[in-house]
Amino acid sequence: MHPDPEMRFLRMPEVEAKVGLKKRTIQYMVKEGAFPEPVQLNERSIGFVESEVNAWMLARMEKRVEIGDNHE
Repeated sequence: MHPDPEMRFLRMPEVEAKVGLKKRTIQYMVKEGAFPEPVQLNERSIGFVESEVNAWMLARMEKRVEIGDNHE
């Protein structure tokens, strides 16, 4: 199996900036199965597969909502 040369891991600060959520929220969503699971990089480090995070973002975009009085 040859990895995709464009594939890369994102560390938590990159994921936070990319998706606009805080670490605690991301951790909760992972636990609930609502966000891609991280990959163990070494004993003390995790990373998220960028393509999985991108797919999650695309799925959110497909569920766009109209902003009105109820969403402010």
